[in-house]
Amino acid sequence: MSNDAVNHDNRLTRRPFRLVICELSNKEAGLCCPVCGNPYVHPAEVAVEQGRTKTVVVCESTCVQPTERGSSHRGSKISLAFWCESGHRFEYRMAFQKGQLFCELLSCSGGPQTSSDELWRN
Repeated sequence: MSNDAVNHDNRLTRRPFRLVICELSNKEAGLCCPVCGNPYVHPAEVAVEQGRTKTVVVCESTCVQPTERGSSHRGSKISLAFWCESGHRFEYRMAFQKGQLFCELLSCSGGPQTSSDELWRN
């Protein structure tokens, strides 16, 4: 998802940034879908860009690849992609530059997902 992936006919679009936190059944804080508030959220991908290298972790693999980031990006970028059981895909992107962390939220309706679309769990 971190490359503005297309799922069906929808693209990730920028939304006002917000984190939706709820209390889960075990009384711990949990991340909810920022689109619909569903507390059943699955991690899909983690990506970190540093310099001209990008590391991407998905269900089946971790890969390190070169990236062609422009000179306007002077710090690290972190992308955390998720999907909820109501069919929304969303991604939090954070960019660090000059002591500040810039945050962005993108989302789309992606339809039903499967366990192969999430990070490993037992």
